[in-house]
Amino acid sequence: MKRLGAAAIVFGWFVAGACAVNPATRRLEFQLVSERRERALGAAMDAQIVATTRLYPDRKIDEHVRAVGATLARASERPDLPWTFRVLDAPEANAFAAPGGYVYVARDLLAFLSDDDELAAVLAHEVGHVAARHGAKQATRLAVARRAVGAVRIFDPALRHIGAIAAGSAYLSLLRHSRDQERQADRLAVRYLQRTGHPPAAMADVLALLVRLDGGNGSPAVLSTHPAPADRLARVEALGLAPRPTHLDAGYGAWIDGLAFGPDPRYGYLLADRYVHPAAGLVVALPEGYRCRMEGELVVAAAPAGDLLLWAGPSRFGSVEAAFEAFFADEAIVPARAVRVEHHGRPGLAAGFVAAGDGDALAGTAVFLDWDGTVCLVVLIGTEAAIVREGAALEHTLASLRTPSGAERDVGPARIVVRRLDAPRRLADLAAHDGQRDLLARLNRRPPNARLSAGTLVKLVDERALPAPAPGPARR
Repeated sequence: MKRLGAAAIVFGWFVAGACAVNPATRRLEFQLVSERRERALGAAMDAQIVATTRLYPDRKIDEHVRAVGATLARASERPDLPWTFRVLDAPEANAFAAPGGYVYVARDLLAFLSDDDELAAVLAHEVGHVAARHGAKQATRLAVARRAVGAVRIFDPALRHIGAIAAGSAYLSLLRHSRDQERQADRLAVRYLQRTGHPPAAMADVLALLVRLDGGNGSPAVLSTHPAPADRLARVEALGLAPRPTHLDAGYGAWIDGLAFGPDPRYGYLLADRYVHPAAGLVVALPEGYRCRMEGELVVAAAPAGDLLLWAGPSRFGSVEAAFEAFFADEAIVPARAVRVEHHGRPGLAAGFVAAGDGDALAGTAVFLDWDGTVCLVVLIGTEAAIVREGAALEHTLASLRTPSGAERDVGPARIVVRRLDAPRRLADLAAHDGQRDLLARLNRRPPNARLSAGTLVKLVDERALPAPAPGPARR
């Protein structure tokens, strides 16, 4: 009994040392991650996100988000954290936070908001996650997430999906929150809105918007780091907060006028028979009959039988040696001897490899080329039978590499255009084509057939800089 009592005392000391008062909830919680460790973890994650996800290159947009975010951070229970607010050049309606005071918002989400109050509600929710140390509570999952990176390398050698873009990737999966944490962050957001003079109903406005975006009809990915918004809206409404009528604020409209919207073709797009990456100066002809789609800035093409994948595009490594080393860093991928190669006058490294798997063994070939200062990769991976059957696909792809023509290079993203109507109009009549009708309805939160009065501010989408579709079967 004495031994048991001593053990209980030791355990009690351990638990007491591992418990701390949550600064946001004022509750005693089990916490093994110190604030110092939390800050270091957030800084490491931020460095990874910045290295693999482009930041939106507009000082006006960046400074305004930082100003609104800083006010909310000062109103939180943790104003002394080194708060950082970043706008990601990402074509999705998403926002998330990393431990230690790092908050990120994708630029497409900004396009769907209507005023600074809604922007504040989005940022306040993420500030709430940080203030309540939700990311720190999940820190034990980081080791598992890091181990998962090796598997990601096989299918995404550039690791560019770590960050805001792919919710299933290693680091972003660490940032997914439970329903209880989401509800807590929503309640904290309401608190911070009240403290900073923003109407708390803005939280209901944002959640109603997210419900609309989450309703299908081809809407963009919505807050992939968060649970379904309908449940969150119901709980906020239970607090007596109802969505307000939507009106685009003139100041906010002027701020987002010209904002890039949707995928940016300067960083990769597909035509009927080729993949073009203007920023890297690269064009790749795609094997006939392959099913193709974009994954970040890379193209992935699947053989008709589905047993072989071809990846191509730019990496973010500074040299072919660094790209080669990173690709083969995982022990599950065993390379043959590296060979110096040259294609179209560009030097590179190539090697065959085998990859361990649960089913059939996978084999492949990886080629890394210094393409005028950008390290580009072409990777073929599949079953050994598929490699034998389809091996010519790699040679075809390598032989096809070229620089873009003027028309292929002279492209850009769609842009948000804010316009004040000089006469009554139906919203659907403002669409440049039928495919824009539902998009304009989501952007303006009105039915497509809504009749708008003169003087109404509306968001339109200018698609003139997008690549012209080429004749032939469409690529996904």
